[in-house]
Amino acid sequence: MEAGLAPRDARVIRGGPSSVLMPGLISAHTHLALGHLSHLAQDRPFLDWILHGIVPALATSAADPSSFERGAEQSLDALIAGGVTAVGENFLRDEGATALRRRGQSGAYFHEIFGSTAPDLDAYWESLQPELDRLPTSRADFQVGYSPHTPWTCPPEVFRRVVTRARREGRRLSYHLAESPAEDAFFRRREGPLRDLLARRDYLDRYPSGISPVALVESLGGLGPDVAVAHAIHLDESDIERLARTRTSVVHCPTSNLRLAEGIAPVLPLLEAGVNVALGVDSAASTGRLDLFDEMRLALLLGRGRERRVGLLTAPTIVAMATIHGARALGLEGQLGTLEPGKRADLLLLEFDPARFSSAPTSADLVIQDGGRDRVSEVWVAGVPVRGGHGR
Repeated sequence: MEAGLAPRDARVIRGGPSSVLMPGLISAHTHLALGHLSHLAQDRPFLDWILHGIVPALATSAADPSSFERGAEQSLDALIAGGVTAVGENFLRDEGATALRRRGQSGAYFHEIFGSTAPDLDAYWESLQPELDRLPTSRADFQVGYSPHTPWTCPPEVFRRVVTRARREGRRLSYHLAESPAEDAFFRRREGPLRDLLARRDYLDRYPSGISPVALVESLGGLGPDVAVAHAIHLDESDIERLARTRTSVVHCPTSNLRLAEGIAPVLPLLEAGVNVALGVDSAASTGRLDLFDEMRLALLLGRGRERRVGLLTAPTIVAMATIHGARALGLEGQLGTLEPGKRADLLLLEFDPARFSSAPTSADLVIQDGGRDRVSEVWVAGVPVRGGHGR
């Protein structure tokens, strides 16, 4: 569809007097293909959840690849029902990207790369090349990039090569960073459960010590305006300065962070430093419920509670995090995130209770306080109704 032109079969639809029309929401960090794992290892902390939840579940699912397809469709159904029209998908398989394109949604797919369990990192990297060569190129409304998964699951030697290849090919990067206390303790002080795990594998010499994860990835070239890092919870002032100086985006995933007992990201200091902070639902495996309205409310309340002040944490800021900030994190701010002539017609119509509507100081406050799937009346992707009207 040509940008800026209405579809030929467009219908005139008007919301009632208590409605809000806004840009479609953007989940800038998601694992769509894990939609079938919504009750996975619910009461385990982060590292235990990965080792005894995610890893075995992925092995089981790999025996039936259709489970990833079902998971991606389930995730997308939940997201569309909640007004999400664009997604930043991160996974080691492309079922999520395929589902996005089949539904006509824009966003990005970041192909995950690991290496922490490979006996020989050179051989591992060489084995990846045919897989990476087959990845499609990016297009105007859909980015295809790389995800060197985390600084510890993708060792520095591999991480640097991923960054180099991405920059050579003009691809964007997205990965998990400063997510858990275990990651922070390992890199800064060479202690904790992650240190013990890597010591048992005899892989400690692959990683530096006495450095923050953020400082490490910067030394590997992994920060920049073409990068979106997810979580970014365990940051000191110098880490925030690095993210701001390099114009690296951060994707805040509050529900996932809370469920896995990872901590609360310093969203307000990041915003005050000028960092572009977006929002993500992460995966059904880490949240159990993919609802960006939940993430918006949590981002507002947790951010204020963590810092004990309001500052920039207002409803308009949070709505921007769920729309234009997400588009910027994915390199799609020219196509998505605001209602402007020439951008994709990714739209969301919300219907509110008249009494609540009339008492809200701004439409953004209404979206944050009362928004939810039960308020979603219509969703359009590129001008095509996908929920309500003639949609699903």
